[in-house]
Amino acid sequence: MKDGDQKALVARAVTAYGRLDIAINNAGGTSPMKGLLETTEQDLDWNFALNAKSVFLGMKHQIAAMIQGGGGSVMNVASVAGLAGAPKNLAYGAAKHAVVGMTRTAAVEFARHNVRVNAICPYFSMTPLVTQSNLIERKAQMEAAVPMKRLADPEEVAAAILAMILPSNSYLTGQAIAVDGGLTAF
Repeated sequence: MKDGDQKALVARAVTAYGRLDIAINNAGGTSPMKGLLETTEQDLDWNFALNAKSVFLGMKHQIAAMIQGGGGSVMNVASVAGLAGAPKNLAYGAAKHAVVGMTRTAAVEFARHNVRVNAICPYFSMTPLVTQSNLIERKAQMEAAVPMKRLADPEEVAAAILAMILPSNSYLTGQAIAVDGGLTAF
């Protein structure tokens, strides 16, 4: 997504609803998994454009609108790969670390404007990305890595997002919360 596209999207929401209270930046994808020495500049560029730049551009326009409206809550969807290492997936992991860093920086910068910025960092959940790809062949292996011994249901990730953006949770900002069945607790 380009800067003008994000600006137009936010403007459309403000026109339709009068203000922007909540924004969720949920972009994600990865180039084929490879080690550091095999990762190309194109892999890095593609991952940053999709996973980090899109979040940056969204926040830029969303937060500007929220400041004008008196505040709001931005939720960025990162990944457990943004909290820990991502072996054989350096470009994706680096981009998701960037999302966590941007989240924390924006939270500090805009807290005084009553704008909260947080990130959710899920592990795999049973979405079409898993069920309709070659990842389904690795499902048992992925589940074995998680202390809860299962992947999340998408509804569980959505419930965590909702809990974090609720107006009653108004003191929560600058956090990157893992929704990973305990994976990052090791």
